[in-house]
Amino acid sequence: MTLLASELNENDTSVGMEINVKHLAPTAVNKVVSVEAKQTDKSGKVFTYEIEAYVDEELIGKATHKRAIVDREKFMSKIK
Repeated sequence: MTLLASELNENDTSVGMEINVKHLAPTAVNKVVSVEAKQTDKSGKVFTYEIEAYVDEELIGKATHKRAIVDREKFMSKIK
């Protein structure tokens, strides 16, 4: 959501559409997990991100996440 913020107009927000997560390795309690995300595609108002999670140098998880830009007021009126 933070990566997409610079693309939003005043009346926009973004919503998650899809997430595909792969858990690749266990993580010990109290370990620090770092996450890297980058935009890999933009199709109209739909953005795709590739995400990787690491503990130390070990890749522990991967994900693909799609978000769409929507009009905030219209979206909120549909969920009330």
